[in-house]
Parts: sequence; C-alpha cells; structure tokens
Amino acid sequence: MPFSDGELMLRLIKPQDIACEWDRVRAGLEIIRKSTGDDWLPEDVYMSIRTNNAALYVGEDKHGDYLGFLILQILPQFHGSKLHVWCAHSATKEPMMRRALPEVVQIAKQAGARKIGFSSKRDEWEAVAARIGFKPAQMSYEMEI
Repeated sequence: MPFSDGELMLRLIKPQDIACEWDRVRAGLEIIRKSTGDDWLPEDVYMSIRTNNAALYVGEDKHGDYLGFLILQILPQFHGSKLHVWCAHSATKEPMMRRALPEVVQIAKQAGARKIGFSSKRDEWEAVAARIGFKPAQMSYEMEI
C-alpha cells in the first residue's frame, strides 16, 4: 500500500521485485555507508529485504520522479515493537527522514509499532532529530578489539 502526503509517495517494494530498484538503492547505500562507517554491506541490506527482515520503501513525487528510499525494520521490544529506520537516503537536498516522517508514522501505526527509532554517528542528527520530534533514548558506543 503506498503512503502519500501529496508531495511524497512511499511505495513498498515487494522482496521479489527488489532487482527493479536495486541499482539506485545500492548507490544510495554506498553513500550512506561512506558517511557513517557502518560495517554492513549493500548485499547485507539486499538479503535482509529479500528475507523479509527489512522493508524497502521508494519515495517518489506526484510525477513519479525518484526522491530516495527508506529501509525499515520492525524490531521486537519487551512491550510491543519499534519501527527502526535502518537507512534513509534522499536524492534531493531535503533529508528523507524529515520529508517522509508523516508516512513513516503511518507505516509504524499500521505495523502496530509503539515507537520509531534510528541511530546515526552523524552529529548533525542531534539537532535535526529534536526538530522533527525525536528525543534521545540512549547513547551507544562501540570498541573494536
């Protein structure tokens, strides 16, 4: 089911149809990976989508022009579930999370999730997250050995 605010439409890509979108999604994932330093590969994301462990939503405008994508996961928690925004990529200057938040909220509600979350090493998200209604829940640190 597409989610739309009139300016942006998020279209769920079925796992068996991911190949039709993969070239531009993979390119966006490489950009995300370079800016975050995360250790996943685009192939990990592909497999997660193909096995229904993540969902790919492609964003388009009312003319069908590509705006970016979101990779979403439903994660279990002790009291319900959380919609986790694993990856968000914008093909425009406006961040996809800011632009797609109303649709993401609807997707979360439809999935029965009680929370929406994401994580990022990029410090600009500290201010942006607050402006779009997110509050810090915990800090996460890692050390390689």
